[in-house]
Amino acid sequence: MAFSKGDRVGWNTPQGTTYGTVQSKHTKDLEFKNQTFRADEDDPVYVVESEKTGSQAAHHESALTDATDGDKDDDSGHRPIKKVQEAAQRAVKWIDEGKAGKGFTDTGEHRAHQLADGQTVDDEVIKKMRAYFKRHEVDRSAEGFHGGEDDYPSPGRVAWDAWGGNPGRDWAESQKIDGE
Repeated sequence: MAFSKGDRVGWNTPQGTTYGTVQSKHTKDLEFKNQTFRADEDDPVYVVESEKTGSQAAHHESALTDATDGDKDDDSGHRPIKKVQEAAQRAVKWIDEGKAGKGFTDTGEHRAHQLADGQTVDDEVIKKMRAYFKRHEVDRSAEGFHGGEDDYPSPGRVAWDAWGGNPGRDWAESQKIDGE
């Protein structure tokens, strides 16, 4: 989801979700507060101003959620960000088209629908997501995983996106779990 200047967004921090306003969008690498943020058209970087502190921070689009409706996530779980939902929605479409392969599991299909619908997930699901991505990192080098390759999307790519794709991997790793 593309954001515009003035949009209200949320992002995860160790203390919970923080909300702020988009100040600018960058599709080329951005030097900000002594850090380089890699940006492109697929995952631009936004400078946002915190509602609570007034300080500015830079975040990739994949780390931001739309908060224009004023709703705040409850504390009972982890609500997937838009990029995670989009990857899972793509997987649901591919599953419906029969591209998931014979080894695709009911768990994978359930996870795809859960994330595609933006359902809140608990700490156990976050742990399972982390484990899935670690276990299946090797699938990313298989033929048909990347667009433009023969047999795209491969069953491995369908499964990867069912768990939220690259944004899902990054999002799951960024989530604070009780006891960590």
